[in-house]
Amino acid sequence: MDLQDVVNANQHRFSGTEREILAFMLDNEKFVAEATISSLAHKTYTSTSSIIRLTKKLNFSGFAELKYFIKSSLTRSEPYNPRFIESGKEDILRTYDYLEHMELSKLIEKMHDARTIYCFGTGYAQRNAVQEFAKSMQVCGKFCHVIPARNEFESTMTSMTTNDLVILVSFSGQTENMREHVKMLALRKIPMVAVTALGVNYMSSHAEYSLHYQSTPTQITGQRGPYNSFVALSVLLDYLVRRYIDHIETRNPQRQPGGNETDPGTGPAEPTADYPPESTQDMNIFAALDDDRKLRRFLFWYWLLVPFALFAWILLGAANSNMTFQQALNIPFFAVAFLNGCLTILLAGLFKLAGSENERTERVFTLYALAVQIVVGNLPGALACYLLLRATRDWDETEKFAPTYRWVLIAAMVFLGMVSLLVLAANIRLWTS
Repeated sequence: MDLQDVVNANQHRFSGTEREILAFMLDNEKFVAEATISSLAHKTYTSTSSIIRLTKKLNFSGFAELKYFIKSSLTRSEPYNPRFIESGKEDILRTYDYLEHMELSKLIEKMHDARTIYCFGTGYAQRNAVQEFAKSMQVCGKFCHVIPARNEFESTMTSMTTNDLVILVSFSGQTENMREHVKMLALRKIPMVAVTALGVNYMSSHAEYSLHYQSTPTQITGQRGPYNSFVALSVLLDYLVRRYIDHIETRNPQRQPGGNETDPGTGPAEPTADYPPESTQDMNIFAALDDDRKLRRFLFWYWLLVPFALFAWILLGAANSNMTFQQALNIPFFAVAFLNGCLTILLAGLFKLAGSENERTERVFTLYALAVQIVVGNLPGALACYLLLRATRDWDETEKFAPTYRWVLIAAMVFLGMVSLLVLAANIRLWTS
């Protein structure tokens, strides 16, 4: 068993940030085997607590145990698998079982609506597989453009739009010379489907849709690398074709039970009804609520944008009353709103400062900010603070609070607390008068 096997067994548990960390780790196992937790966090642009949470999800007691496991797997020589023949059948069955439990409605809809489906395989076996896939889709009346070689991929990219769909077929999903192309497609918002072997990888973490097939490696005597079968890949692509056929047939109003088929030259009928909401949307929402990186970004920009909304409200009120901005601040409601805006800008700046120290400092400040938001009555801000605290619950307790800017941060927090109490007193007076 190696790191990839461990990831495969737990792949449903990872957030978006954790998938990016894993993609780096799988691509740089030798580095991880000798790295410190801080250096890995630096390389992946995350925090040490994010690494700690990930190791626990992989069922290791800590980062040291993970390093030992990786180091052992790199030096271990895998013997010939005595169940080599049976493993082919297991690969097919596991892949089919995985596909049957996947919610593919949106992907099939995207295939149906796409102007052109571009297909590319990173290796010889993958290119053969996408060629057969394209032929099958052509029979269904859907044109697929197979890109024959990598050097043609870049020139073909110029004609791709957001109305197209790109299917990338790879084994590892880590092909070095495809990374820039994948990154560019993601930046241009061109829908991508990554079809790779089971596990987290670079392509799947950047693609809108990610599909996986099982391929059990078998070491052959005298050969440096293991043998990998691609029979499950063919099963996966055939399953997509079958789902597409089922899609166009069941949604074709001219296709009635017991009736004749519609003219194949007319192509599939346009959809007549919407699919019901998918349960995967709820899963995506819950995953986002546990993604500390997204929550940090949301909270920071929320605190930056709220003051502008408050200041705009004051300006609008002043304009309607033929007053200047300064005159409007003499009105209690506007004065309290102005104080709230200034308070929120200060919160955003201090939040950034706390995050630059370490995650313990950021967590302590977020807890403090939660109390401040409750005091001033900013409930959305308080909820965002709570969710961030929840997402960063597995933090490194050994870190010191604000080792660089401790006294600056403490002084600013004291001042912030005094302003918050002033806002609270003003709010109480406004609502009781």
